[in-house]
Amino acid sequence: MRCLPVWLVLLLLFQTSAWAETRQDFPVLRAAAGRFVSGQVGIAYPESHADVTIGPIDPRLNLASCPEPVFTLAPGSNLWGSGTLAVDCTSPKTWGLYLSYRTVLRGPALLAKRPLPAGTVPGPADVIKDQVEYAGDPGRYPRDPASLRGAALSRPLAKNSPISIDMLRIRPIIRAGQRVRILIDGNGFQVSQDGIAQSQAGAGDSLRLKTPSGRYVQGTVQPDGTVRVRP
Repeated sequence: MRCLPVWLVLLLLFQTSAWAETRQDFPVLRAAAGRFVSGQVGIAYPESHADVTIGPIDPRLNLASCPEPVFTLAPGSNLWGSGTLAVDCTSPKTWGLYLSYRTVLRGPALLAKRPLPAGTVPGPADVIKDQVEYAGDPGRYPRDPASLRGAALSRPLAKNSPISIDMLRIRPIIRAGQRVRILIDGNGFQVSQDGIAQSQAGAGDSLRLKTPSGRYVQGTVQPDGTVRVRP
């Protein structure tokens, strides 16, 4: 059997070692992606807790190790349920890929103390605040009995079931021409400004507003009377 020269064996070992050292560690990248999504949840929904699962990465990908990957939510992705995350690297090599994720959000909500028939106007004696797993946008779950504002249930509610604004016949809490606080969520930040409501709306409704710059934005009315806008 023919043997390779010692120098060639050493060269191959060195190249293999160098490649292994500079290849992106996918478990580390997925962990960083999970922290990013959790951080976004903390900014948008500070009362919520997120369990984040990042999808697998094809092990056949040969990507250079990236000391500072940049994560951004893909357009249309939400912080609840399933979504897509963009990852970009600019140094020492340029590359990019998309990761899938799934989040399970838990946080406070109002639960029925007893079975409540349709048409009931829930009051403090009918509900209790507790932790639940959110089935959608956490902003759709009132947390304060006062935020129900006399709304009536549009369907029966079982004991210990959470109240969400889509099961309520809600009186308008915003009137046309009213000045409203707008919350704008971005990647890693949240800003707020005032806007003028263009119509009346209740919690959970979509509302068009005019900002001081003259620009129009569309957002969802929250139970506390603010309007949340997502890019």
